[in-house]
Amino acid sequence: MVQINATATDRSDPAAGLQRLRAGERHRRIGTCLALGVLAVVLLVVAAPPTGSPGATVGAVVVAAVLCLLAVGTWPSEWGDTERVDYELAWIWRQVRADAEHELGWERYAAWAEAVGEEVELQLICCAPIADRVAGAPSPFSRLAVRRLDAEDVEGAAEAMEQLRGEAAEGEWRARERHERAYRPRAGPTTSS
Repeated sequence: MVQINATATDRSDPAAGLQRLRAGERHRRIGTCLALGVLAVVLLVVAAPPTGSPGATVGAVVVAAVLCLLAVGTWPSEWGDTERVDYELAWIWRQVRADAEHELGWERYAAWAEAVGEEVELQLICCAPIADRVAGAPSPFSRLAVRRLDAEDVEGAAEAMEQLRGEAAEGEWRARERHERAYRPRAGPTTSS
């Protein structure tokens, strides 16, 4: 019996990678909700007896209600189209870039190929520089479909992919140069004594 390594199959299949990511997120959210619920119940049970004060009971009820509201807000929900695309591009970025976790001040690019029906679509994935974001929004990732090739033309697809990788590296190099020029300290006027 052959055992398939899940991580190896995920490397070229965004759908499988996203499914695992989604399942992991769902488990974490459900665990968080359960922990908040248990904490709310424990707080209600423990608050009143030691103090015997109605104020402590009211405070415990208010805090328990807030914990329950947090649990409801944390409960897993289905991803919207924009959120799904963002997670997919982030997953692809981590697959193609060894430095994916580093945030830099310039645009970075990567080439990606994806099967679309009987064709292969070559895409340029872009990660925008660090910007002011609130809870990760707006997404730093974007995707540009560059070219579609017949899936049977393996040699042509490999050649086109190498060309796209070169264009991605060149675009990133230019973006880095622009960034470094913009932030390079300028020499001020010199005075002689």
